[in-house]
Amino acid sequence: MNPSAHNKDHPAQPLPTPAFAGDGVLPHSQGFPAPLPPPPRLRRLARFAVPAFLAFCLAVAATAWHRGQQSRIIIVNECKDHLPALSLFVGGQSFTVPPLDPEASYRWVLPANTAPAPVSLRTPDIPDSPSWNWESPPIPPNSGSRIILHLWDDGSVDVSSNRSVWAVLSGE
Repeated sequence: MNPSAHNKDHPAQPLPTPAFAGDGVLPHSQGFPAPLPPPPRLRRLARFAVPAFLAFCLAVAATAWHRGQQSRIIIVNECKDHLPALSLFVGGQSFTVPPLDPEASYRWVLPANTAPAPVSLRTPDIPDSPSWNWESPPIPPNSGSRIILHLWDDGSVDVSSNRSVWAVLSGE
C-alpha cells in the first residue's frame, strides 16, 4: 500500500513508466557529452572523397572488364638456354616475339576487331637448336581466353588454356 495515497497534502503521483524505443527521445545523459559535428573542412573533403572513390572503383572495374575480354597468348620459356625470337601468325599477319631468357614469359594480346583465326607459333630454322611449331584452333579475339604455351628443350609445347574471371562472370 502506498502511504502517500492516503496523504491529503501530497496526492499520489503516477509511477514512472519505462521508456522504450518508440516512446520518444530519452533525456540527454550527463555522463556522455554529445559528439561534436565534424569540422567544415572534413565535411567538404568527404563530399569530394566519396564520389572520387566511387569513380575510381568504376574506372578500375571497367578497365579490368575490358582487359578480361581480350584473348591472350602467353609464351613461357621452360628451356635451360636463351630462346631465340619466335614468330606468331594470326589471320595472315605476322608478329615477332622477342628473345626470352630462361623461365621468362611473354604476353601477347590478339588484335581486336578481327575474325576468329588460328594462331601459329614458329621458330626460325637455326641449326642444332630445337624447333617449336604449334597451331591453335580458331580463337575469337574478345573471348577472354588465356592460352599458355610452355616451350621445352626437346621442342615440345605444353598447352593449357583458361578464361578470365570477367569473361566467365559476364557469361560470354
